[in-house]
Amino acid sequence: MTCGRNSEAGPAAPIPSYEPFPVDALPRPLAGYVSEGAAALGCDPAMVALPVIAVCGSLIGNTRTVRLKNKWREPAVFWTCVIADSGTLKSPALDLAIDPLHRLQQRLRTEHAGQLTKYLAGLEQWKARKGKDGSTAGPEPEKPILPRVVCNDTTIERLAELLDENPRGLLLARDELAGWFGSFARYKGKGGGSDLTDWLSMHRANPVTIDRKTTERKSMFIPRAAVSVAGTIQPAILAKAVRGDFLDSGLVARLLLCLPPKVRKRWRDDDLDETTADAYERLLGSLYRLEFATTGKGERVPVALCLDAEARRKWIHFYNVFGGEQHEAEGDRAAALAKLEGYAARLALLHHVIECVGAGQDDRVPIRSESIEAGIRLARWFVREAERVYQTFGESGEQRETRRLTEFIQARGGTVTARELQRANARKYPTAGAADLALDALAGAGLGEWSTSTPDRGGRPSRVFQLAGATATVDPAPMPSTTPAVPSIALPCPVADPLPSGQAAFPTVDECGEFDPLASPWR
Repeated sequence: MTCGRNSEAGPAAPIPSYEPFPVDALPRPLAGYVSEGAAALGCDPAMVALPVIAVCGSLIGNTRTVRLKNKWREPAVFWTCVIADSGTLKSPALDLAIDPLHRLQQRLRTEHAGQLTKYLAGLEQWKARKGKDGSTAGPEPEKPILPRVVCNDTTIERLAELLDENPRGLLLARDELAGWFGSFARYKGKGGGSDLTDWLSMHRANPVTIDRKTTERKSMFIPRAAVSVAGTIQPAILAKAVRGDFLDSGLVARLLLCLPPKVRKRWRDDDLDETTADAYERLLGSLYRLEFATTGKGERVPVALCLDAEARRKWIHFYNVFGGEQHEAEGDRAAALAKLEGYAARLALLHHVIECVGAGQDDRVPIRSESIEAGIRLARWFVREAERVYQTFGESGEQRETRRLTEFIQARGGTVTARELQRANARKYPTAGAADLALDALAGAGLGEWSTSTPDRGGRPSRVFQLAGATATVDPAPMPSTTPAVPSIALPCPVADPLPSGQAAFPTVDECGEFDPLASPWR
């Protein structure tokens, strides 16, 4: 059975509880912006962090890669997707990350308008000289190109044009990624095929060739087509979109996903400090000014950053441990692990470049151990979150109710009484008895247990349901008003045979064994 694709009757197992996003693993210039921004909006930090990662990655773009081996280099390309229902602040969180990029784009447009005015004046002068004496007219002025850093057009032909003019790369920003998924269903030509193949190449910043039937340029070749993605999608729409080919092709495995619990909206006096906001915007400008390396033939190529000795030891140990987990995995889970392995290196690259740029230092030095550790921690969080999201793809309506109920209790600090649950959603639980039955189902599934609580000042004892292993992460939220259902539990992902003794792609580095972020949530 493949993870998340089957909801047949069988042994019940819980979808893992949501783990708070490790904001402290972000580079320092981003951690403050994410924390303050999430507090100001009243949303989960991951909803801000994911698009921020994509924004910064797109501005680094093709100027940098991390070199793990001579033929293995990972680009600063990130595809992020926040999964949340409508009305959960996913759009404001996305705007918080992307609006400064739009302002950068506007400044580039203003500069381009001035350049275009000078070009047109110079072109008229050139035409006048050419009309009198063509031999002394000189070369025709070159029309300035409008630099682009962000777009929302998913047409592969238009993207190819933009990438040809902007070799650094681009960010595709979509408030709803349903349209992006829908673009892959459009087939072209008698021979079939779709844009999906080209997009999969863009995830690795690989070459892309686009053949067109119209316009003067019949064929376009992009040597390094780098496009990062930042967007949101509703859970039900994603579940429909990823069925079949999108899972089998590895598209979903390339997404950095998060499915944070629903947070109740409450007025907050918290606000994003102007100093923090200005620092983020200046950082984006500094990333945009990063320069390419230049070959002896004048070709602009990425600066390939290697790992220092300690960082390399950390990476090799992670690679060996993670390789064992991939060996045990199957199907969609194995595909996700394969891509998240590379993402660990990409996140380390992002951490290193931003730490250096934020401190006003030259980033063209070997990546240090702290950046590798941060990249691994972040990748480990995305591994756990991928497991949660993948299991929701195959969950039934009853299983979905179980997850939402456990997330609600977790948001309250891990405990709830039947009366509190009934008051939180009287439509779903019209009586305390109905709420009591729902909590009994969770206890029967091993997701928690009942205890008796006596008030400090005396009084009647009350039954309190304690969620197993829960931690408070968000403010209490009302339960969604849906059709009452007795909760059940999603099915687990299978585990393949264990890794044969001694199997490793690189020599084992035992001295790195104390590094906690290597602990796997899937083992």
